[in-house]
Amino acid sequence: MLTLLQSADLSILHTLNVWSGNWLFDRLVHYIAGDRLLTGFIFLLPYWYFWFTPTSAGHERQDRRRQLLTGLFSGLFAILIARLMADLLPFRARPMFDHASGFAIATLDYDRDDDDFETWSSFPSDTAAFTFALSFALRRISPRLTWALLAYAFVVAGVFRDYLGVHYPSDSLVGALVGVVAAMLSTAPPFARPAHTLLRWEAAKPGVFYPLAFVVTAEMGQMFDNVRRAGHSLHRLLAHVHSGT
Repeated sequence: MLTLLQSADLSILHTLNVWSGNWLFDRLVHYIAGDRLLTGFIFLLPYWYFWFTPTSAGHERQDRRRQLLTGLFSGLFAILIARLMADLLPFRARPMFDHASGFAIATLDYDRDDDDFETWSSFPSDTAAFTFALSFALRRISPRLTWALLAYAFVVAGVFRDYLGVHYPSDSLVGALVGVVAAMLSTAPPFARPAHTLLRWEAAKPGVFYPLAFVVTAEMGQMFDNVRRAGHSLHRLLAHVHSGT
């Protein structure tokens, strides 16, 4: 089974890789796949839009806001599950670093810092998990928009990242499935109860709720890059202090 999966991965990867080497196309894909506005924030814009869009009745507005909050929770849950899978399952090198994959891209080197990509397992894609969760969680609010976002996520979080060698196709596929399942579970009590609490907090203390909501969604749009960098820096600092004692 694993041999068949690897064979399918390599077949798709090599098919995509045939297109590499075009200076303009390579950089266009690189820019889109690496830009947080186009791969992160764009999936959060509908949440802010629907949060403030008027409804015909007050209870409908609260119900919609509850769905939006649980949708955001599903995105966080999807990232958590994807990261746990990556940490607990056997390590899988990314195609860009795996010489056995036969992957090659001629005209650019994908931007990365030392703590990303090379030391993180490729399987599954947390970006696919996150974007598919946020997209699918909107299905009750706007089915048409959901399908459009899912198609967009398939391209920018799936095909483009596979093309660049960040993931194998099965990494993206499983990540997408994790996201969809997380969104389907978003109506369960573990997600619904915190949503009720936050809605009461929003009504009682909007001056606290909205600045914090802005910061949290801003970090979500960046896939918590700032938090991860702070964590890496703290880890290095602690390691340095420990080695010096």
